[in-house]
Order: sequence, then C-alpha cells, then structure tokens
Amino acid sequence: MNKSNINVKVADQPWELEEVSRLNHQTFSEEIQQHEKTSTGLLIDKFHEENQYVICQYGAEIVGMLALRDIRPFSLDFKLENIDDYLPPHTSLCEIRLLTVKPKYRRSRIFYYLIKEVFNQFTRKHYDFALISGILSQQKLYRSIGFVPFGPLVGDSVKFQPMYSSIDFFLKSRHHTIELTHQNKRINALSGPVDIKPVVAAEYDQVPESHRSEDFVQKYKSICAALCDSVNASNAQIFTGSGTLANEIILAHLYGLSKHGLIASNGEFGNRIIHQAHCQKLIFSEYKTDLGEEFNIHHVEHLMDEHPDIKWFFFVHCETSTGVLNDFSEIVNLCRQRNILVLVDCVSTFGIVPLDLSKVYMASASSGKAIGSFSGLSMVFFNDLQNIIEKAIPVYLNIWHYIKKNGIPFTLSSNALYALGTAVEIADIDSKYEKTIEKTSWLRKQISEQCSHLHLLNGKALHPAIITITLPETINSASFGESLEKRNILI
Repeated sequence: MNKSNINVKVADQPWELEEVSRLNHQTFSEEIQQHEKTSTGLLIDKFHEENQYVICQYGAEIVGMLALRDIRPFSLDFKLENIDDYLPPHTSLCEIRLLTVKPKYRRSRIFYYLIKEVFNQFTRKHYDFALISGILSQQKLYRSIGFVPFGPLVGDSVKFQPMYSSIDFFLKSRHHTIELTHQNKRINALSGPVDIKPVVAAEYDQVPESHRSEDFVQKYKSICAALCDSVNASNAQIFTGSGTLANEIILAHLYGLSKHGLIASNGEFGNRIIHQAHCQKLIFSEYKTDLGEEFNIHHVEHLMDEHPDIKWFFFVHCETSTGVLNDFSEIVNLCRQRNILVLVDCVSTFGIVPLDLSKVYMASASSGKAIGSFSGLSMVFFNDLQNIIEKAIPVYLNIWHYIKKNGIPFTLSSNALYALGTAVEIADIDSKYEKTIEKTSWLRKQISEQCSHLHLLNGKALHPAIITITLPETINSASFGESLEKRNILI
C-alpha cells in the first residue's frame, strides 16, 4: 500500500456521505448483521445529522470510516446506565462509532490512520476521553492503541465491550510513541519493576471487583487460559506473591511426592532454590557450577547415573545474576529419556523468550518481569499434576486446594489480575525476542569496540535482554550505578 495515495479527512461531500452509508450497510447489516438489510444497500445512522464522519480514502475509494459525536445521550448511554460512574474524572466526552475498514484493507494501517485523525480532532476540541464499543474479537487491537475496557458487555445479538481512551493513552500506546529528548528520557534497564504500558497501568484506575463474583471467576479462567496458550502448558494457577513464592509452591509439591531429586545451580537464583529446598526438608542432590558458567549436561548425566533414584530435576532457565540461559531443550530431553520430572524457574524468561512448557512438570513465572505488568502476582504452570496427601503441605501452597475452589480460594486483586491479563493479551513474545536480540547484539558490539578494557560475559547461551559486564577493580560498582542513575539510566 502506497502511503502517498492515502488521504484521511472529514467527509463533507454528498458522494462521500453516501459511501459512508454504503460502507455502514456492508459492515453492520451484511457482515456483522447487527441491523436489518435495506433494499438500497445504504444504512443511514440514527445520529447521521449529528455525526462527524472521518473517512480514509485510498486513491478514489473510501476504504475505512468512523463517526465522531459529542452530543449526549450517546449511543452507549442507551445500552449502559451511569456511564460516567465508570470513568475517571472528566468534563468533556466524545463517542466513536461505526468504525469499519473494508476487509481487504484490515491488515493495513488504515485503522490506525483513522484513529490518529480522531485524536487530532480530540486535541482541537479538548475532549477528556473518547468512548467506544469495541467488538470482542478485536479487543487486542483496541487495547494496543490505548483503549481501556470498563463496565459489563453490551449488545444483544452482537456483544461489545465499552472502552475509553485519552490523548495521553493513545500517544503512549505501542502504535504511537513520543520522541523524548535524551535528558528527559529515563532508561530502565532493570529486570523489575519494568516500564508499564498505559493500557496495562489503566487497569489500576478501575474500581476493584470482588474475587468471589462469578464474573471475576470467569475472567480469571480466561486469563489462565491465555497464560497457558502463551507457553503451551495445560494448566496455570495464579498466586498473590513474587516468583519466589511460585518456587516455594513447586518445592512444596515435590515434598509431597517424597522422592529424591536433583537441583542444579549456576548463580544466585539457583542457590536460592537450593536454600528453599533445604528449608522444606526435601531429599535432593546438588549440582553447582561457578558463577557465569553453563551446565555440563554430561556431568548431569553422571550424577543421574550415580543416583538412579532421582525422580525430579529443578533448575533456573535464566540465571539473572549473570545472564546465562541454560539449555532448556537439552535438559528436558535428557529427563524425559529417564522418566524424570522437570521443574523450571522461568521468572526471567516468561514474556521475552518463546517457551514451550508442554513437556515440563511444573514451571514458575512472575507478573512483574518481561511480560510487562506490575509485580505482585506469580504463576505456576503445570501438566499432569500428581496427587499428594492433602495435609502433606500447607493449604496456601497446595495447588489442589486452589483447583477445588475454582482457582480462587483466597483474596486476589482484580486490578492486578486484569493488568496481567492485558499484558499477556497485547504481548507479542516472538517479535519482542527477535527485536531484543537485534538491539542487544548492537549494544554488545558497541561496548566491545568502544570499551575494550571492560570484560563482557560471553557464551553460546545468553539471555537476550541481559548484558553482564565485569568492571575493573578500580571502579566501585555501587558508585558507578549511582552515577548512571543521576543520568536517568537504571541498571
């Protein structure tokens, strides 16, 4: 599609308005079947005289349109009572309706051009928020350009989700970023807390919901299903707590199995799991390498030969303290050959490294890392979970207790849950992974060429978003970090 042939404008010609009604009929009468078909092939909107139509022309053809209106009552007022109670404080609203793009152009940027022009109008007229009824099948798209869901679903034969957005949400969305000067831009290179997209952060502006309500339970199940789809796992359980809690839960279930295991560590977080396992009095062997070294799979095999009663193997996928990415597939294949359960800490890889957890027994992850949500929730993914004696482990750590209670036996923040759900919904992990590798490779090259006196941790397997640098002994690492922080660079 040649961008020079695209023209976005407000419809003001009779033929343009007729084409608007024709496109309206094609979408909402013929395709969605929200309205009855007409003999003329035109569907004239009930607010036609009050609507401002934004159209997108490609050459001489009108390929997309929407209607903008700021007169109350809105169309949404007739479907949902007390709209204003759901919204942040405001003085001026507008409503976007009849948003449609011809089918052959739906994979282009026509949709974005239309929305961008709406927000140009938005700015000129000083609206606080734009409202829209977003069709359910396109929720990911609406959220990606800054729209936030509110209230229950509306509509009869066709269901829509009420949503709102502001100019700030749009400008900060993943489709439209603001170029900031270097001196004002904060560079967050921390593993957490991470920068939060506005559409995710907006979930904390919503009124909290009861974790006992049926609607909340259904949304919880839907988010768990989305989590599973993202990593190819059979089941997921969400907990209030950090990734360390998720590992504590995995270890508790291993204790309930009462079988000998093996824990491998090549850094800080592997050592933490070993410490937790000792606290829970598990029976296990240890395999430790030096900091920054990769696992030797042949040594792992040797340990398993020495201890044929080993029935489970727990390791950290990425050792965040160094950036070493342990060979997931190699370990899984080895364990499957020996009928050994695989447990893996994916806290630093979930959300940025493509994962296939279909062949692991249990895996841990966290909301506050690469997936891009707030910290405070953790997840345990599992496949074919084995039964344990009910009183073998504490109730809060017992996944079977959660399963019996629809997954939510204890208080769970709706805001935290929905923020995580939104982050998962808009995530494109494969694309993020490729782009991160490209950026990290460039940065590694720059450091090697311009700072040859610095030692970079290298190896065949490194996390795409972690670069570990050994500073000379003459440089104090804490002072160096503080110096960067004053320049708005967080490491």
